[in-house]
Amino acid sequence: MLGGTSLYYEATLFCNRDDNPDGVFREDVSLWKKSFSNQSALFRTSDNGILWINEFRRVGQGVGRSVRASIYGTEGAFEEQSNGAVWTNRKREIFYIESDLKCRDVGLEEISRIRVAPHLMREFSAGFAPIHEKYRFRLPASYHGQPNGREGSHQFLVDDFARAVVEGIAPSAGIRDAIRFNATGIVAHESSLREGENLTIPEIG
Repeated sequence: MLGGTSLYYEATLFCNRDDNPDGVFREDVSLWKKSFSNQSALFRTSDNGILWINEFRRVGQGVGRSVRASIYGTEGAFEEQSNGAVWTNRKREIFYIESDLKCRDVGLEEISRIRVAPHLMREFSAGFAPIHEKYRFRLPASYHGQPNGREGSHQFLVDDFARAVVEGIAPSAGIRDAIRFNATGIVAHESSLREGENLTIPEIG
């Protein structure tokens, strides 16, 4: 979606300063002095494309995954909600992929050492989804039985990083990719702090 296109920040349409009594988004506990729980950003690309990204941490949804994503493009869409995930396209074809993405839980005795709120425990205790099985051969044996968060991605991310350091090989997502992926959100947040001022995202060569 980012490709080689320069992105220019257009506007923050909505930002909600959180006032929930649980204090999760208190400025005095945030490294970034962040009190926004819900934010929406509108981006304009250098070829006049439009991209709208929502980051919502306080929504009326209390079951299923805590991390979900829906992506809508001109030729197709990916929708991931608490009860399933599907690809659709302009031909009205629907491809259900929930069974490929749903991670199995690992035993609670294996994750009892994790310090996390009970209702978030599964986010840090997932095993692997069926789509991961054909790639597990590349993981060290020492990973076996360890927690695997973010829908089964953590062990692969750690393995990518360790191999890059030890073997001196480029990871699948390198430093330039990481900067480009994160720059948009960093600049968008800065716009929120400036009451929605339009800001330019620096081009990463």
